[in-house]
Amino acid sequence: MTPITPEELQVIHHSYNELIRKCTPILQEGDIKRLETAFNLAFEVHKDLRRESGEPYLMHPLSVAHITFGDLGLGINSLICALIHEVPGKSDVSIENIQEIFGDDVALMLASFRKICGLTTKSDKTQVENFRKLILSISEDIRVILLKLADRLHNIRTLQSKQTNSQLRIAHETFFLYAPLAHRLGLYNIKSELEDLSIQYLQPKAYSFIKQKIDETEMQRNQFISTFIEPIKSELAKTSLNFEIKSRTKSITSIWNKMQKQKVDFDEVYDLFAVRIVLNSQKENEKPDCWRVYSVVADIYQPNPTRLRDWVTTPKANGYSSLHTTVMSKQGKWVEVQIRSQAMHEVAEKGLAAHWKYKGEKSEGIENWLKNVRDLLETTKTGEAELLENFKLNLYEKEIFIFTPKGDLKKLPKGATVLDFAFQVHTNIGTKCVSAKVNYKLVPLRHVLQNGDQVEIITAKNQKPTSDWLNYVITSNARARIKKILNEEKYILAEQGKEILQRKLKNWKVAMTDKKINDLILFYKLRNAVDFYYLIATEKIDVFDVKSFLLDETLAVENSQEKPKNAVQASKSKTSDEGFSIGENNIDNINFSLAPCCNPLQGDDVFGFITVGKGITIHRSNCPNAKSLLEKFEYRIVKINWKKTELNEDFQSEIVISGNDSVGILNQISKVISTDLKVNMKSISIQSADGIFTGNITVVVPTTKHLEVLMNKLSKIKGVLEVKRV
Repeated sequence: MTPITPEELQVIHHSYNELIRKCTPILQEGDIKRLETAFNLAFEVHKDLRRESGEPYLMHPLSVAHITFGDLGLGINSLICALIHEVPGKSDVSIENIQEIFGDDVALMLASFRKICGLTTKSDKTQVENFRKLILSISEDIRVILLKLADRLHNIRTLQSKQTNSQLRIAHETFFLYAPLAHRLGLYNIKSELEDLSIQYLQPKAYSFIKQKIDETEMQRNQFISTFIEPIKSELAKTSLNFEIKSRTKSITSIWNKMQKQKVDFDEVYDLFAVRIVLNSQKENEKPDCWRVYSVVADIYQPNPTRLRDWVTTPKANGYSSLHTTVMSKQGKWVEVQIRSQAMHEVAEKGLAAHWKYKGEKSEGIENWLKNVRDLLETTKTGEAELLENFKLNLYEKEIFIFTPKGDLKKLPKGATVLDFAFQVHTNIGTKCVSAKVNYKLVPLRHVLQNGDQVEIITAKNQKPTSDWLNYVITSNARARIKKILNEEKYILAEQGKEILQRKLKNWKVAMTDKKINDLILFYKLRNAVDFYYLIATEKIDVFDVKSFLLDETLAVENSQEKPKNAVQASKSKTSDEGFSIGENNIDNINFSLAPCCNPLQGDDVFGFITVGKGITIHRSNCPNAKSLLEKFEYRIVKINWKKTELNEDFQSEIVISGNDSVGILNQISKVISTDLKVNMKSISIQSADGIFTGNITVVVPTTKHLEVLMNKLSKIKGVLEVKRV
């Protein structure tokens, strides 16, 4: 423990005083005293503690409090909770003590917050239970998850002081859970920062490249924006509208996603920035004023009709409301223009907090989403890992709008089917659904709905869900309801199967023990006894086969000892002196193997995964299996460095190449690989259709640099349109 220095004490008090200054407009009688009590309590508990970075621990709760008020706009009780959120975990101060000092609201909020602090654990079962607590905290008090987002934002801002394995785990968790959650709650600024800071660790090379490019083009971009907005500003000045024009560069993650999705270089991403026009309009004039501005912009620049997004008339589920259009500038570049009122802008910036400010309540869209969260809790069996996946899948979703026969509007995620719509109308409608009329035309259950469809559900009294229905739905609500019904039927049949087996074995005088049932479950490769008894009831397992198995003790033991296959098999085993080191240390006599799921090359960003009995498996940081490994086995992750010496053995990598099919194209590709660059080609497969060829080429190269040179050479062959690494 290192006491706070006088200089650090000065910084701490400056931060606290700045917090008080910012929240002065909302302070009521007694609030200053309550905040001082909270600060003094936090100071007393944290005064001798330091974070891994070396800074006083007290700076963390102060920073969280600044985010809580400045970025989220929450009230005094939330600020108090932010200041003392680490107190119960770092001292013997209990929630009961907090209740006595600050009242019920702060105590309940802090108790809920503490429940979700241990979200990530090494046990899958515990992780799901903790995740359930996280979802429950959202449905009970939305402020708790907002505080958690503030806490996570400051933690990832200071992530550089953590160990590599912790950096990767926290970055993955932030990117795949907390950033989508911020998006769903309408916190776009926080969402973008969480994503960018995550990408900094998950894709460090891509992050550095894009950031450098943004910095290099800043002056040129500012000049372009100034020229672009000048005529708009001039024309709007002639109206009675009170407006402000701003511009913003898209986030690094947004640019990176576009480069990946559209398969283009940085210079080919046309919408690197957006121009935003914010109107100071009265509530009743907000919509017409936005369209007046759109008319002015469209008169100056030609709009792209396919890129008009009207979230003013129909806001997003999280309350986001804005008018987006993409127009062609005089310089021949597309520019996105966003038009919104000041109230809409605050909702976009602060999400739920702005709804409370302007409406005194949460948005209807958020309320509907929270209802779905509660339904998910009620209909998903405790311990099911699917709970976590269903929740994540519904954090990011594009919306479509569907009309009922009476003209009521329903929101659904893009890709939703007739069956999804039926379950959203009512569970009983969903379970009895046999088909539907979409725009007066009869369609099946699996029919995918389009924006603006009018849907009439057709039901039948004797209809009931089948397992196939799970392939027809994408919403977590419909999936959870179907699974619940199927599970109820399955348990009933399983009980019948158990009775059938017990009766038969009793007649045969064959003993059945729990151990033998477990042996049977392993033999048939089932998950549990319910599955086993269910298959007995449905006659998919013959009871005579079970009798034979139980009487053959040798077979039972042999099958019960069968080992499951590893999900990721190692390849190309090496030892540590052949090209790898752990952290900063060169450690001998450790076997390394390259994971075939991502085929890392020397120079890739990689991490090591300790594999029982096989040493360390090397994975690329963006490996498709990385997320699962980092979430479930953080304690088995180690930092891996490539040694700078040239490796004795090369690495296998796969390239996908496509282009215009022409005579001799295969010879040109082979010549570049084998003759010009003398690269060992293990295999090549080319398919052609409609004048376009696509090929998969497996090559052996020593480093990523060699692979990049090869791919660059291939891309310059006439007729080749795309070359990428798998």
